[in-house]
Order: sequence, then C-alpha cells, then structure tokens
Amino acid sequence: MDVRRICKILLLFSFLCGEGETQANECVAYRVDGEAIACVCNATYCDYPSDDVPKEGSSYWYATDKQGQRMKQLEQKFGSCGGSPPDETLTVDSNKKYQTIIGFGGAFTDSAGINLGKLSPATRDQLIRAYYDRKKGSGYTLGRIPIGATDCSTRPYTYDDFANDTSLEHFALAKEDYDYKIPYLKKALELNSETLFLGAAWTAPLWMKISGNLNGLSFLREDYYQTYADYLIKFLDEYKRNGVNVWAISTGNEPLSSLIFNYPSTTMAWTPRSMADWIANYMGPTLASSSHKETVILALDDSRPLLPWFVEPTFWNENATKYVAGIGVHWYLDFITPADLLDETHDEFPNKFIILSESSTSPPIWGTPKIKTESWRHGEKYILSIIEFCF
Repeated sequence: MDVRRICKILLLFSFLCGEGETQANECVAYRVDGEAIACVCNATYCDYPSDDVPKEGSSYWYATDKQGQRMKQLEQKFGSCGGSPPDETLTVDSNKKYQTIIGFGGAFTDSAGINLGKLSPATRDQLIRAYYDRKKGSGYTLGRIPIGATDCSTRPYTYDDFANDTSLEHFALAKEDYDYKIPYLKKALELNSETLFLGAAWTAPLWMKISGNLNGLSFLREDYYQTYADYLIKFLDEYKRNGVNVWAISTGNEPLSSLIFNYPSTTMAWTPRSMADWIANYMGPTLASSSHKETVILALDDSRPLLPWFVEPTFWNENATKYVAGIGVHWYLDFITPADLLDETHDEFPNKFIILSESSTSPPIWGTPKIKTESWRHGEKYILSIIEFCF
C-alpha cells in the first residue's frame, strides 16, 4: 500500500476511534468574542503536550479546534472500533520505511529576538521552552540563522561593510547577533542539545556585488567568488567561537527574488550555472578544507517552481554535487506548482534530502475584527503545507 494512503488512513482511523485522555499541561485559551484564538503563555504557566509513549496496541492523536482545544492528546486502541466493516483490515508494516524527517524548527531573526527581548526573563524562558524543550515543549530540533540582515531586520547590514576589504580585515559580527540571535540559540541548545542550525545569507556585502545595491537585480561579482566563500567561513568561525556550531549553510536566500521588479527586500541572485560554478570551485573546496568540514551545503533555498531545473546543473556537475547534501525549499509559490515536483526531484536525485527551509505568513493584527478568521486561517495553512510536504 502507498505510504501516503497509509498515513491518511491512520489519521482517519485515529479520529474515528479515539478513546480516553492523557495528561498534559492544557491550553489556557485566550478568547476573542468567545472564540479561542491562542494559548496563554506567561511567566508562571505555559501549555505543553504529554511526552508519554503510547502502549503497545494503541496510539495518540491530537485535536485543535475553535472551541479551545490545542493539541489535545487523546488515546485510541487498535482493533477496538465497534461497528467497523469486518472485511476491512489495515496492515501496518513497521519494517518498511520511507522518508526520514530531520526535524521541525523556527528562525532566529532579528525581529524574533527584538520581541523576545521585550518579555520578562521568566516569560521569555517559558516561550523558548515551549518550542525547544523535549519534554515540556514541542521538541524543535532545527533553527535557521540569518547571516547578516534580512527583511526581518530594522536596518541593512552585513559583516563587512568596508568597501573593497578583500582581506576581510574588518569582518565582525553585528550587535544584532549578540543581542538578538546568539543568546536565544544557546538557550535552545540548553533545552535540546540535538538542535541543528542552518545558516542563510540574504546578500553578500554590497561591494562584492555587480550592482552594489541591497536589492533589485544584483549578482555576486565573479572576482569575489572566493572572497565571499571566505566571508561565509568567517561567519562559521565566529559563531563557533560563541558556542554555536552550524550544521548546514545554504547557497543564499531566494536567489530569484532579485529578478522580481521593484522587490523591496534584501536579495542576491544566482543563475543555476553560476551557483553550480561557485559551489564546485569556491565554496565547496573552501568549506571542505576548513575546520567546518562537517557543515553541509544546501542548494537553492527558494520556492518550489524552481525544482528540479534550478539544481540540475549543480547535481549534474560532479565537482559540485559532492559538496551538497540537500535542497532548501520555500512555500510561497506552492500554489503555482504541484507537490509532485518534490517527488520528481527526489526521484532524480535520491541521495539529496529536501527540507522546507522557510515558510512565514503575515501575522493577524491584534485588536482588529480580522484576528479570529486570520489566526485560524494561518494555522490551517501551516499544517496543510506540512502534511503536503511530508506525505
């Protein structure tokens, strides 16, 4: 039986056959006009799921609804569904395995750090625990680190804004790294030592780019291909020195966004062939010969319509493909192309993993009538995307 059908049947089976409840720290609902919008998390209380392991012959399922349930954990027992057709049997072969899930996580952007810093220390610890704690939280195992500024920053900056500093003598982390990123990355590691961090740059220093601009059509100058590789290694050096090892580094955030007319965000473009050339002859060898040779490279880091054609020149190039472990994909243009592109890409390059490296949506505006409809819609969008990517 197709794994997708098995998973969908299991989900349906669980909902039809739920029995009993298990103990967890239940959601204290924050309500607007009687409808549960969020769970209260403060200095003294925050909800979390049970970490119980289901007994043999049973499983857990989780329910979230507009009445206030948030990841409500219920138990169901296999073979206990009275009234089910006697000629229908579901056989689960636990020895046959399909995709491996590396983990789930979030991004440690400047804006996330700014907002965390506005909370009391106790509330801040509770919130990070809710994400990364393995027993009293969601057990996140991934975190994305912007290399320099992003569209979630209050100002544009890179780690070397001194023009023509080809020796990178002036390379230095920014105040934002020390205030908004590193402290919370280390807190996540305290809560879950298995957390893996992914680094992604939105742009090289402007003096390395052909246009010299922050956004708009801008490519890395070929005479700075090696300098940019060295720049990224220095980022890895400095984060390691500050207690954060980076598991993976991408080729750069959304390279095709640079081609969008009047796109306001920080960008730097690659073409499929220039990305392959940079990996094969500069970034790959430089990383492999550094003290970070265990750090892997992710290609693309952009939306699904670019698959598989954008990564093909990299994976067809034997000098590039050996340095690349996987592909980073974003969700923003999923409505244009089917999820089958993920299968197509996997079938063509089965030894490269695919990871959903970014998915964000505009938050609802608190205190407005839209809060009820938008908060639920955003939640649905996330979970349906995760199901689509996994199954």
